[in-house]
Amino acid sequence: MLVAQNVRFTVKCVECDKPRCIYSKLKLTTRDMRALKYTLQRHDYTCGSVITPDGDVMHGKVFVRLQLCCQSPMEFPYYASNIGQSDICAHCASAGAERDAELSRNYRVVLPVCAQCVAQNKTIPKRNPKK
Repeated sequence: MLVAQNVRFTVKCVECDKPRCIYSKLKLTTRDMRALKYTLQRHDYTCGSVITPDGDVMHGKVFVRLQLCCQSPMEFPYYASNIGQSDICAHCASAGAERDAELSRNYRVVLPVCAQCVAQNKTIPKRNPKK
């Protein structure tokens, strides 16, 4: 369910300013997208919280990862979907980040990390080692 093909929209956390993926099994209709945008305007989102309050028209239709916190790096599906920017840092969400060329030779998926986060020795999110 929480995979790149089900990413329908993103929402920014009000505390860390990272975009987080909003998932839905079904493609959202124009009416659903309007209702979702209205809900997002009325309520602030924080990493790890539910995206829609109980009783909301979109409750049960759209989901976010509840295991995330503001210190969590960006989600892998964010980069695999065509919804978000592909050059933002996985840790701080600053623009202009690049994928590590050395790690890209050894892993199928390497997320971009900015120079400032690399200098702070933050780990570079990666997965699926090449054989």
